[in-house]
Amino acid sequence: MAKLSTAQRKAMPAKEFAGGKPKGEKTGRFPLNDKAHIKAAESYERFATPAEKAKIDAAAKKAFPERGQRTATHNDTKHPGSHDEWESLGK
Repeated sequence: MAKLSTAQRKAMPAKEFAGGKPKGEKTGRFPLNDKAHIKAAESYERFATPAEKAKIDAAAKKAFPERGQRTATHNDTKHPGSHDEWESLGK
């Protein structure tokens, strides 16, 4: 992943972040400036707002056209929220 310095991140326009830059903030949460940052944003989608998720998905679709669509099953999958739920999945 390309390393972003604090100055570079602050200089990035709001459109290069999923969800833009929150009011009063100098930087956004999920930079979408290269493929590595898009992949990283995808891995943290569970912390993103619905609007941020949509922007991350759109950026990923554009950056990785060969990957194809995520299935509806993947998008609707409920991941276990706790260790106990995880353990009970196999029973």
